[in-house]
Amino acid sequence: MKKTILTILGIAATFATFGQGTVVIANNLGATIYPVLTPAGEKATGPDYSVEVFVGDTKIGTTMALAASGRFALVGGQVVPGVAPGAVATLIARAWDNRTGADYASALIKGSTTFTTPALGGDVDNDPSTPPATAPGMVKTGVGGFQSIQLLPEPSTIALGALGAAALLLRRRK
Repeated sequence: MKKTILTILGIAATFATFGQGTVVIANNLGATIYPVLTPAGEKATGPDYSVEVFVGDTKIGTTMALAASGRFALVGGQVVPGVAPGAVATLIARAWDNRTGADYASALIKGSTTFTTPALGGDVDNDPSTPPATAPGMVKTGVGGFQSIQLLPEPSTIALGALGAAALLLRRRK
């Protein structure tokens, strides 16, 4: 009997650790679009820029292209693995310039930011007093909230540019 109870408790604990909530992934709240910024500080717009969202090392949804307005969104609620309904998730948004690389890892101009979601709603036990599963927006105002993503040149690109400038100055002096 003890083994059966321990087995049931172990299975319940396993399912609890794999609980998950949902979140809407979009960089706008009402009429405000929280921008992806270029290295010059201008708003990035159009399909030359892509965005991905992660929780830890796990990608949520698919890669999104920026619209002409600078907005990105995944339709419907996206499951956040390993985050129980009713909990708060910390997500990472990564954006890059497609003209400098096909993906985030190979892009020369890229940026990322972290943000926290509101509590991820959800009815985990079909209790009528618990609100049904919801998909709150990813934008949370205030400290830790998503404001924008700043794209920056890769450090090696900056270093190469600095070395080139130094070489030109040295050559000019001679």
